[in-house]
Amino acid sequence: VYVAHELASFTETGFPFAIIVAKSTDGGATFTQFTAPAINNTNPDQFLDHPTVAVDHGPTSPFRDNVYITWVRLECGDQGCVTPIYFSRSSDQATTWSEPVKISGNNAELCVDGDQVPGVPGGADECNFSGGPSPVVGPDGTISVAFHNSNTPIGSQNQQLLVQSHDGGQTWNKVLFVDDNTGVIDMAMHPADPDTLLVATWERRRDGFDSWPGEVKKPDATDGYD
Repeated sequence: VYVAHELASFTETGFPFAIIVAKSTDGGATFTQFTAPAINNTNPDQFLDHPTVAVDHGPTSPFRDNVYITWVRLECGDQGCVTPIYFSRSSDQATTWSEPVKISGNNAELCVDGDQVPGVPGGADECNFSGGPSPVVGPDGTISVAFHNSNTPIGSQNQQLLVQSHDGGQTWNKVLFVDDNTGVIDMAMHPADPDTLLVATWERRRDGFDSWPGEVKKPDATDGYD
């Protein structure tokens, strides 16, 4: 059993952060191994958040028993933050971890304004206003990570993006985008066909009428009503 969580220590000199993976070999009764795929104890403007762990149990996977983790890295300046998605993998049951890599990526067709936070590095087409990464691993070892993203033009909706790796997390490709009004809300691998990814999407556009209550009559009494 693997459990991921974030660790923060708030001190007068800064805010050290770490992503921690705890391992149990007795079904979760005790956890005796704790390792850190990512640590930040030097940059007070960088925060690590929302870790999620997944394990490759695929019977035919060349990466069987690999452990994968994704998280959000907040990189902040005086006027805001960017929030790219990062990934790391372990091939020795979470004892050691690969160097973290950014997987939210760049895409000029989908993402804009990635360079609009003063003092924070970012490309114009970088998908760096992201969050909520959710990794799943298929029977053949394919890793899929869905996450929401806000690098959309002013006036349009946020989007849900999905990236996928077929080589144990070494390289990634964007594999699904519907439109600016539709996002991925859940996904799972087909139990009998590892080449099939089942994805649920939801189309929604918010406008000024979403919370309009209609005509509300003011009560005759004024006590308690302003």
